[in-house]
Amino acid sequence: MKKIIIAAALSVAAFETHAACNAAAINGTWVAVQTSLVGETHNGRCNVKIANGNLTGTCNMLMASGPMLFDVSGPVTVGMVPFNDPGNADNGFNLCSATVAMNFSGGQSTFNVALAKNGVGWTGTWTNNWGVQGISTAFKQ
Repeated sequence: MKKIIIAAALSVAAFETHAACNAAAINGTWVAVQTSLVGETHNGRCNVKIANGNLTGTCNMLMASGPMLFDVSGPVTVGMVPFNDPGNADNGFNLCSATVAMNFSGGQSTFNVALAKNGVGWTGTWTNNWGVQGISTAFKQ
């Protein structure tokens, strides 16, 4: 009986560590908010759907020149990346992350985000083809 409980615990731990970090983990409808930190000042909200490695949706941005609404689309990749705590060499771990490209008329923003362990959120940074950089947080609906 002890062996069955240990085997079950190990298989659940392996599932949580690896199975949750794949393309299916990010599938769904998301609301992402972002703001710029470097470059042209703006912030916005995007409503996107991610399915099978592809993103589609709309973004509503508030720019210095006024509001802008535009369609976005692009590829999404998900995978484990090592994360090392510079203050503690023994405290490294793997982090489930995604690269999300949002192509829009005249440009592209690339988001590098960490996925929440429960799969319902992300947080990270982004940059666009004009060198504007910022932060983003998203929640799965």
